[in-house]
Amino acid sequence: MAKFIEKSGDPASGALFDKFNEELNKHQPDKFRLKSFWTSIQNFLPSIASISGSVAKIVALFS
Repeated sequence: MAKFIEKSGDPASGALFDKFNEELNKHQPDKFRLKSFWTSIQNFLPSIASISGSVAKIVALFS
């Protein structure tokens, strides 16, 4: 996932992904924040949905 975002060259997606990972690494990540970061990443980089296996795992985090 990180390599995909890095290859995109989109700095906004990269910054959002960093924030997403920071939240994810907290003892009790906030599901709302995770979903918000992920939705924003998808808005900046819609092609990320093509990584279906990774996307399914991420969506499960805030279900």
